[in-house]
Amino acid sequence: MKIKKLHITLASTLLLISSSTFADTVPFIPSGGATASNVYQPDQRKLISTANQFPYNTIVYIETIGGNGVRYRGSGVIIAPNAVLTAGHMIYNATEGGHIKSATIYQAFANGNYNSNAATAVTSEVANPDWLAKDRLGTINYPLGADDLGILNLSKNIGLSTGWMGMSSVLSKNQAISLIGFPGDKPKQMWGMSGNVSQIGNPLFSYSNISMYPGQSGSPVFNTSKNIVGTQIQMGITAKFLPLSLHNIPTTASNSLQVISIGFKITCQH
Repeated sequence: MKIKKLHITLASTLLLISSSTFADTVPFIPSGGATASNVYQPDQRKLISTANQFPYNTIVYIETIGGNGVRYRGSGVIIAPNAVLTAGHMIYNATEGGHIKSATIYQAFANGNYNSNAATAVTSEVANPDWLAKDRLGTINYPLGADDLGILNLSKNIGLSTGWMGMSSVLSKNQAISLIGFPGDKPKQMWGMSGNVSQIGNPLFSYSNISMYPGQSGSPVFNTSKNIVGTQIQMGITAKFLPLSLHNIPTTASNSLQVISIGFKITCQH
C-alpha cells in the first residue's frame, strides 16, 4: 500500500497547512456529548486514546483508489452530517492518474485504532477548482500557491452522531493549534501533536514545531476552542480557510442543515 504523498521537499523545517480561510461557523455536538515526513526528535506525538470523544471522533481515516489503480491513504474531518473535509490531492492528483476511482472513510475505536467495521462509502467528491487548475499544470513539484482542499460526500449521515467542529477564519502568529490524523508511520492509528502558528500567508500558513508524517494529508488543524483553522496538505503546510458562503446540504434526516462550503462553491448531496 502506498501512502498518499506530495511531490516536494521543503528546504526549511516549516510545516505548511492549506488554509482557504473558512467563514466562521459554530460546532454541532449531539445530545449526550460528543509528503516527505517531518518528525522532530524526540518524537512528542501522542496516540489519541480517547478517539471516541469529541472532537477526535470527528477525525477519520481515508482509503482511496487513485486514478492509476493504486491504493492510497490519508485523513479527514467530518464537517456536516454527510461531508468530510480533506486535502484536494486526496481527490485529484495529476501525477497519480487524476481523479480517484473510489474512497472509503473509517472511524476509530476509543483506543485510536481505526475500526474496519466502521466504514462509510463515499458517494461523490469534489476538489477545489483552484487546486485542480494548478495541479494540472504538470509541475513535478507541489503547487504551493494552490488551495489544496476537497470535500467527500458520504452515503450516511454519520455527522449527526459524531457532531462536528466549528470553523474559524481567526488566525494569529504564535496561536496554539493541534494537528490530529493518521500518520503512515503509525499504521491506521490516530496520533497528534500541538504547537503554534509560525507564519501566515495566503492561502497557506505554517508551523515549525509540530511533527507530521505522510498519511496525515487532510488532517484538521484546530485551535484551543476546537474550531478548525486549516487542513494539513504538506510537510508544515496548512491550507487556510477563505471567507465562505452558506449552502444547503440535503441529508437523509427529516431536515436539511446549512453548512459552510470550503473555499469554493459546492453543494454536498447524495
